[in-house]
Amino acid sequence: NIIIIGIVLLTFFTACSKTEVEPYTHKNGVYFFLGESRDLLGNITVEDRDTIYFNFTKTDIYQNEAIVSVRVNLQGVLKEVDRKFVMKVNTEKSTAKEGIDFVALEPYYVIPANEYYVRVPVTLKRTNALHSKSLQLILELEETDDLEVGIREKRTGVISFTDMLSKPSYWDDIPGNPWGEWSQVKQSLAEQFGGWEFPERFEDYNTFQFRERAKAC
Repeated sequence: NIIIIGIVLLTFFTACSKTEVEPYTHKNGVYFFLGESRDLLGNITVEDRDTIYFNFTKTDIYQNEAIVSVRVNLQGVLKEVDRKFVMKVNTEKSTAKEGIDFVALEPYYVIPANEYYVRVPVTLKRTNALHSKSLQLILELEETDDLEVGIREKRTGVISFTDMLSKPSYWDDIPGNPWGEWSQVKQSLAEQFGGWEFPERFEDYNTFQFRERAKAC
């Protein structure tokens, strides 16, 4: 009996030693997380997207610059030290030009100690060109000694910005359309006096809360 018990215990401890969790040894990485936004009720929503849209028409008419926060997430484990990563502009693919349409980026940025993400400020400039078109700023993450590129599909992020309103795709299909024929001035006034913005999707416009707010305009 003693021999049998000894064999059982030896087998048990051997099995346990084989199933021990190995420590995470892979190099940590970073990736863009651009899908965080707020819905019409102020709730935070998350979508799988690679573009941030910014419109200067939503700001004060005297505001010449605006800061857009670009969230970069950590893939891996927390550490008690700051870790550097590089975020560069793809100048070949971007239609926005450094010094004219945006302020030059820093040589590197940092994931702070014990943090899973950081919000990188990107300063956009308001120019006359934005009155007739949208510009795209293509951002790319690059590997450093501290961090590699995490999710490869999310190594590129886009900021698309303009200073003009675009006609909502559902404008002409709104039942009993109270707004009439679309124009930038009409949409701007409706949003200004109503204290809300036309959402991108008709599903969001067609909610009870939004319809009630629109009626009051």
